[in-house]
Amino acid sequence: MPYPLLNFEPLRALETGTHPDPFSCLGFQTVPSHEGGGSLIRVFNPAFSAVSIEHADGVTPCEYSSGNGCFEAVFRHRHEPFPYKVCAFLHSGHTALYDDPYAFPPVLGDFDLHLIAQGTHYRLWEKLGANPMVHEGVEGVHFALWAPNARGVSAIGDFNGWNPHSHMMRRHDPHGVWEIFAPRARAGQCYKFAIQGADGVSREKTDPMGRETELRPRTGSVIPASSTTMRSSPTFWITGSVTPNSSMRLRSTVSARSMSRALSLETWLVSSSSRPRCMPPWRSSPSLSGTRRTTVSRTAPSAPCSRIVMSRGKR
Repeated sequence: MPYPLLNFEPLRALETGTHPDPFSCLGFQTVPSHEGGGSLIRVFNPAFSAVSIEHADGVTPCEYSSGNGCFEAVFRHRHEPFPYKVCAFLHSGHTALYDDPYAFPPVLGDFDLHLIAQGTHYRLWEKLGANPMVHEGVEGVHFALWAPNARGVSAIGDFNGWNPHSHMMRRHDPHGVWEIFAPRARAGQCYKFAIQGADGVSREKTDPMGRETELRPRTGSVIPASSTTMRSSPTFWITGSVTPNSSMRLRSTVSARSMSRALSLETWLVSSSSRPRCMPPWRSSPSLSGTRRTTVSRTAPSAPCSRIVMSRGKR
């Protein structure tokens, strides 16, 4: 056998989309010395009929290592990762040249994963969902989803023809976070997550952290224009023309902190009939300068509080 084949268990997991870490068997892999040494690049996609690897030294064709879309190219004299692109020939007759998503390291760090699992990450929209970025010098979109009970998660959308085998995500244990960097994805494209549930059923789900979505009745999420921080504001607005292909874009979000800041004491001191029940002393007294203690009394039977005392300075 001129090159090592993928074992049946991980190959079956790739076919069913339930592999918890496709990066462990796809992309650049080191070949053990007892199997000939060197390295290989493995590509898996049942939609491909032939694959070749383009690199600085030329083009290396891949061997069809199995009958379900697994291709391997062996490099006996290369032991370190190197830049390359995948040239794929599809069964439909089209050709695709792209950066291999399994050649990129993880985006999320240990600290972010710890905070997400702990439930104390207060900027989740910057880590989960779809966030355009430049990763390892390549422009693309980072997809991440918290799904601790899922057996497998894939990012599907316009950037990969809605093929669940193109961007199978890696799982970070024990945090339950899935992620992948898609080099070909760009802003404005629609996407969803293909989730293999614990019950064995595959479902396509809208991004719960998505900031843009298609216009109803469509339910796909839309990759935002940038991953800039969402501003806290007590108001938000939706822009975009109302067409079947348009998307509703959430430009801002309501923050509980900003809302609490916007609420003043006078808001809950005023009744539904706009008649003050207990006016604050600094509004009822024209001058408080030089006064250490001010008392405001009301004898109205409907008043919920009949006495407010405010102290200024130390007693």
